[in-house]
Amino acid sequence: MNTILIVDDEPQMLELITDCLQLLPVEVQTEHDSAAARKRLQTESFDLVMLDVMMPSPDGWELLKETAGLPSPPSVIMLTALGDNDQVVRGLQHGADDYVTKPFEPAILAARVEAVLRRKRPHSGSTISCNGLTVDSVRRQAAFEGSCLSLTKKEFDLVALLVKRPGQVFTRQQLLDEIDDHASAASDRTVDTHMKNIREKIRRAGGSSSLIETVWGIGYRLGNRK
Repeated sequence: MNTILIVDDEPQMLELITDCLQLLPVEVQTEHDSAAARKRLQTESFDLVMLDVMMPSPDGWELLKETAGLPSPPSVIMLTALGDNDQVVRGLQHGADDYVTKPFEPAILAARVEAVLRRKRPHSGSTISCNGLTVDSVRRQAAFEGSCLSLTKKEFDLVALLVKRPGQVFTRQQLLDEIDDHASAASDRTVDTHMKNIREKIRRAGGSSSLIETVWGIGYRLGNRK
């Protein structure tokens, strides 16, 4: 069952949203204190978080930014004032999955929640594992022996490529193409820096940093577990 956390400083709004979702197969939890919500997001796991934009510090924008850095980021629906299109655009640009304007129709709110959770659900064949590394291409999450790796977008893309083709040697240029890094400053050192960070995160998760092997003069490959 999916778990939803609703964060809004108005108790009546928390009660209203909870009532709207009571027919869905979800567990709903609420928090009216945004500071308390911040602590819960750091220690608990949620599939979806619904954030009111206008709250005392930390406000919805701060919490949205912080959720993106969690080891297993939840989906996020922003709750915004009617007609505030600037807030809607800002939320979507900063990683929110959807938005709901107040006041809202209960059926529309429930449908949006269902749609976001449906997109989050992993599809068959979305998860690939090799030598202790697991990548989920739908959730865009990676783990080593069950320990979540907090990877950046580009780091995830590189790990996913290596896991899908274990043993294959990739040149640095191929890896740059994979992460679509065509900035003028991008170079072999860019790839080396990403690989160094990935190795360190694997090491902190209990793996060997040599799992990703350097092929001198060429590039990198996913090797065997040591």
